[in-house]
Amino acid sequence: MKSYRSLQTLHGIFAQCFCGWLIPLQMLIVNGIGILGIYGAIKLYPPKSIGMGMGAYSALVYLTVLLRKFGVTYDQSNDTLSSWLHFQGLNIVMRKFLRSCKPVGMHSGMFFKFRMSTVTVTWSFVIDFTITLLLY
Repeated sequence: MKSYRSLQTLHGIFAQCFCGWLIPLQMLIVNGIGILGIYGAIKLYPPKSIGMGMGAYSALVYLTVLLRKFGVTYDQSNDTLSSWLHFQGLNIVMRKFLRSCKPVGMHSGMFFKFRMSTVTVTWSFVIDFTITLLLY
């Protein structure tokens, strides 16, 4: 359990350094590539549309894999903490210690934590903006 606390501390330091600017910037760029790639694959003629479609596909697969890994990390951490908390042989001090531990997970900004549903939300965002772009 002490190793979990040290992992949580290291994760907090990493998140403090990089999650405020790296993750949102990366999501913005990859979402933009995906939206413009899908738009170009639909609107342009075959030689260019194939390249645009492949660019959109690779960007969205990258984003899907990245967000799924972030979500799996949070879910596994949450399951581990809850299983430790419901273990019968713990004394009061250990229960208080476990309640003070928060699940490890990547976040963007102060409040948005990546979970498994973030992939679905991101895909709906990309599809919605692509349809809006196609209508204009």
